[in-house]
Amino acid sequence: MSIKHMRKPIIALLFSLSFMSNMTISNAQSYKVFIDAGHGGKDNGSSYGARIEDNLNLQIAEKVEKLLREEGIYVETTRNKDEYVSLSKRTKKSNLSNSDLFISIHQNTSESKSANGIETYYYDKTNKGLANIFQSNLLNSTKANDRGVKKGNLQVLRDNNKPSILIECGFISNDNEGFKLSTKAYQEKIANGIVNSVKEFFNIKGSFSNIKTVLNDNVKVRAERGTLFAPIGYLQKGDKVKIVDTKHDWHKIKFGNTYGYVSSVYVK
Repeated sequence: MSIKHMRKPIIALLFSLSFMSNMTISNAQSYKVFIDAGHGGKDNGSSYGARIEDNLNLQIAEKVEKLLREEGIYVETTRNKDEYVSLSKRTKKSNLSNSDLFISIHQNTSESKSANGIETYYYDKTNKGLANIFQSNLLNSTKANDRGVKKGNLQVLRDNNKPSILIECGFISNDNEGFKLSTKAYQEKIANGIVNSVKEFFNIKGSFSNIKTVLNDNVKVRAERGTLFAPIGYLQKGDKVKIVDTKHDWHKIKFGNTYGYVSSVYVK
């Protein structure tokens, strides 16, 4: 194809991508949350025996991310593996994102082995109410000791332009609480408390199901979001699909052993 004849398809593609990038996600799936798993890499945070803070932070963060995505909420993260990310980079990444809420997840430690419980930090007074929401839901989910809501001059909160809180989920230096914090069951309680807080903050009622139904026959599943991308398969009316996320009115779905994209017009 000559350069002259290639120009129109290229212009059409660029216009389409530009248009899509400016579209917003509609309805309940328009919410975006930034999850910050504290510490990581060369910065282990606090530790007590085999309990290492950065590992526990990431384990809980991953559970929160999974639950939020199942609710239809878009999630961005500081890290998804054991790597070092500076405080300034965490804050910059949050500020450059289009997220609506920043949540930093941490574990506490103390020289006093009796110290225990959850505390939630805020910096700007406008975020105190947000911190109260999280503290209340976390206590309700875990039945942990209430250490209160506190103002903290913490960089990830101080330099953040999003509604922001930092959670100390408990004390790994406390034998009983530290053991619980290492278990999947207790981590899930914390994650549920965080997700319930997010839903309360955004005033989300009920629960979003990530299983949707195909409304038409021969619905194209495409390689990427947008009609310009090639089909990789088809769905039939009545098929059930698992939604991974939704963006620009296109669902990312589990499709066989891979992922595909389908217009939300045809899958509800």
